[in-house]
Amino acid sequence: MEFDHLQEACEFVAQAARARGCEQFEVLGTRQLDQELSVYQSRLNKSSYAESQALGMRVFVDGRPGYAWSARLGSEALLESLAHAMANAALADPLDLEMPDRLDVDDLDLELWSPDWEDWDFARMSSLALEAAELARQSDRRIVNVPLSACQKSSRASYFINSRGVSFEKKSGSVVATCGVTARQKDITKSGYYSQAGRGPLCLQADTLGQNAVERALELLDIAPVPSLSAIPVVLSHRVSGRLFALYQSMFFAEQVQKNQSRLAGRMGESIAVSELSLRSMARVPGWPASRLVDSEGMATQDIPLVEGGCLQNWLYHLESAARDGCASNGAATRSLAGVVSTCFANLVVDRGPHTLEQLLHTWPQCLYVLKLEGAAACSAVSGEISIGAQGWFMVDGQKVHAFDGLTLSMNFLDLLQNIALISNEWSPQWSLARVPDLAIQGFAISQ
Repeated sequence: MEFDHLQEACEFVAQAARARGCEQFEVLGTRQLDQELSVYQSRLNKSSYAESQALGMRVFVDGRPGYAWSARLGSEALLESLAHAMANAALADPLDLEMPDRLDVDDLDLELWSPDWEDWDFARMSSLALEAAELARQSDRRIVNVPLSACQKSSRASYFINSRGVSFEKKSGSVVATCGVTARQKDITKSGYYSQAGRGPLCLQADTLGQNAVERALELLDIAPVPSLSAIPVVLSHRVSGRLFALYQSMFFAEQVQKNQSRLAGRMGESIAVSELSLRSMARVPGWPASRLVDSEGMATQDIPLVEGGCLQNWLYHLESAARDGCASNGAATRSLAGVVSTCFANLVVDRGPHTLEQLLHTWPQCLYVLKLEGAAACSAVSGEISIGAQGWFMVDGQKVHAFDGLTLSMNFLDLLQNIALISNEWSPQWSLARVPDLAIQGFAISQ
């Protein structure tokens, strides 16, 4: 028998798990729809439509957890997956874990779904992409190509049930548009990309996409060598600071600490950053991309202060990592379509500071204003080491002198937290999972 609805499939597995004597279990079903198109040279370049579904389960047999998943929602396939999960449990270590028996959440509208999502049909998506590409192409004679102009809409529905009667369903949708251009001046070629995204009310604008992509390409064309790289300070734009923090977010996951894969292990309660820095996982901000009332294990989410006034205050926990530490989960669980439970930030947020970007750029006689990061393969969240390429502007007395590229910034992330001189009062206006202001930082090792 094939199940047409996630709830039916999840409840079928729940009944079967009870009948087979599983002490505890949880079942999460998801269905996702993705529609994407891109244009090139005023014509449709690519179009795709994909709908996927999966069901993940975790069962406990003799106190041991077993995992399995299925991309098929027929009764035979689900029973086979349940049998695999129970067999896998025999290979696991016992885990003293109690699944939640109630779900207490506020009646808060996080604006996860908007009726506007339905209005983004193929015609509207292609019109936006075509218009953005044409506006970008015509905006400046130095624009030699518009290799990317795309629009994508996605929706996700999920249903959860556990052995203690907790159940919930969620639905979310988003639309993302991206424009990328190539600019050339003499023998220098640069690319610029800009994205807009949201749920609703959605107001993606072709002129905003095209204009910002063009500006980001043109601003880096005037390349010249930086006179001296010795101990020059760096100002990270809010365009890139969030990306850098996101690379090291797993240092705050309890499961990584327990595996000795975080250099923050053993430092709870200590000062790990300048006193001006506070870092949070914020799950309940309406309209933000990763906001949610409930995590993937049926736990109510929280806004979690991880670093407060420079002091390490919390880890991010799911049920298993919390059980190992003898504490309660703080609602930071996520689950892939394959069903494995792991940890995640909700919205990663560094509190804004009191300073303007202008003040940051005037902090030192000279500095590098970094607008683009590239190549993070040498960055390690386990060791904390940063080694990443940078492009931006060489600044003198707060004024742009010329652009630079081909520089590599190196430092340990934990040293970076201690070397922040100033924090700006601005987040990026883009719809992002990580909101980190502009940061003025001393101590980067910089190489050509």
